[in-house]
Amino acid sequence: MRVSKAVDQFRLSCEADGLSPKTIRWYLSILNEMLSAFVSVEVDDVTTKDLRLYIVGLRTRTERYTSEKQKPKESGGLSEATIASHIRALHRFWSWASDEYQIENPMKRIKRPPKVQSRPKAIKEADFRKLFDATLNSRDRAILAFFADTGCRLGGLLSLTLDSVDITNGWAIVEEKGKQRRKVYFTHYTGLLLYSWLDDRDAVCNSVFTSFTTGEALKPSGIHELLKRLKKRAKVTGRVNPHAFRHAFATQYILDGGDIVTLAKQLGHSQIQTTLDYYALFSEDELRDLQKKHSPLLRMLKRSTTTDS
Repeated sequence: MRVSKAVDQFRLSCEADGLSPKTIRWYLSILNEMLSAFVSVEVDDVTTKDLRLYIVGLRTRTERYTSEKQKPKESGGLSEATIASHIRALHRFWSWASDEYQIENPMKRIKRPPKVQSRPKAIKEADFRKLFDATLNSRDRAILAFFADTGCRLGGLLSLTLDSVDITNGWAIVEEKGKQRRKVYFTHYTGLLLYSWLDDRDAVCNSVFTSFTTGEALKPSGIHELLKRLKKRAKVTGRVNPHAFRHAFATQYILDGGDIVTLAKQLGHSQIQTTLDYYALFSEDELRDLQKKHSPLLRMLKRSTTTDS
C-alpha cells in the first residue's frame, strides 16, 4: 500500500477512535507535508534513513507555510517547536502503520522530541475586567462569564442548549472534543448573567448563545469576531481568545489552592499528566506566595494556639 493511501486510512482510524476534528486536521496538515516526499512510495519501503533525511530537510528549510492555503509563504526556517510537532505526528502515524500493516516501524529509532514546558498563555485579570466593562449587552457578558467561570472550551460553550443548562443548581452539560459530554459548574453570579441573557434572547433555535441578526446558533467565527471587537473597544493589547480564558481559569484555580486532580476533572482532561504538563508550572514569586498561603507550619501553629486558648 502506498503511503498516500495509508494516510487516508489513518484519517479514517482517527475518526473511528473519536479524535476531535481539530486534532485530525493537525495530523493531516503534517502528514500531507510528508506526502510530498513519499507520495508514490509503498509503506513498507520507507526506511529510518528516509525519515531522518526528511526531518533534516525540515531543519534546513528556508521558507515557512509552503503548503498553507490560508497563509502566504514567509522566508525563514521552521521553529524547533514546529519541527517537534512534525516529529510527534510522524511517530503517531508510523506507529499506527506498523500495527496496521505489520511492518517494521521506521520511526522507532528516531528520538522523540522533549516536551517544551512553557506557561500557558492566559488572559490577564486586568484585561478580563476591561473586556467585561466594554460589553454592551447581556449576551456578551454571559459569554465572558461562562468562559472564565467554567474553563470550558469554545466548542463546549457553543454546544450549550436550553435543556443542557441548570441555572438553579449551577451546572451545564457541554459537548467537546470528539462529541465527549461532561458537566461543568458555574457560580451564582454567572447564573444571574445567564438568566439576564435568556430573558433578552429572541431566537429560533435551541442554542443558548445565538446571533442577534439571524437568531441562529453562534458559530466559532462569531465568538472570535465578538472577542476581537471587545478587545478593540477595551483597548486591550494582551492575549484574548477562547482558550486564554481556559488557561486563566486553570492557572488561577491552582494559585488559589485548588489541587491538580480536581482541576483535571474541571477541565475534562482524560489524563492527569496533561494537566500537570500545562499547569504545574510556577514562577519563583508564585511559589513563594503559595508557600506563605499554604504553609503547614503556620496552619499547625494557628491550630495549636486556638486549642491552647
